Order: sequence, then C-alpha cells, then structure tokens
Amino acid sequence: MNNLIVRSMSGAVFVVLILGSTMLGPLVFAGLFLLITILGLWEFYDIFRGKNLQPNPWLGTIGGGLVYLGICPIHPEIGGLLINENSFLFIF
Repeated sequence: MNNLIVRSMSGAVFVVLILGSTMLGPLVFAGLFLLITILGLWEFYDIFRGKNLQPNPWLGTIGGGLVYLGICPIHPEIGGLLINENSFLFIF
C-alpha cells in the first residue's frame, strides 16, 4: 500500500480516537493520552536501541507514565484521584 495512504488512514483513526475520547469524558481522554505517552516513550527507546545504546526502557516508560499521572490536568473527576493541593509541593 502507498505510504501516503497508510499515514492518512492512521491519522484518520487517531482523529476519531481523540474526538471520541473527548466526548466520553476526561478520564477516557486522560487514559488515551497515558497510552499515547507510553507508546511514544517505547518508540523513543527503540530508536536508542537501534543506535547500540543501552537505556532501560521499562524504567523510563514506567517513570514517564508516572510523571504524566503526576501532572495530569486538574479536573474534578481526575484531580480528586491524582492531584491534591500538596502534590505540587512534591513536584517542585
């Protein structure tokens, strides 16, 4: 299949996922972006492995996911689960 067609189809699927997650609520939206963060970090570590470097992808991916959860947007549905007023003192 032509590279342009494959990229266009994957872009269309991505747009549908983003729009669908915004309609389903902030928890679904945050979960989708957590998944995108984890997949992006995993791809980042694959690039490093191709350069004969030895990063720890498990530690980096889990750490990146935890950082995302730590700075997840403050929203009444999400903020009560992940962030309170003392969390920012821990981050900074």
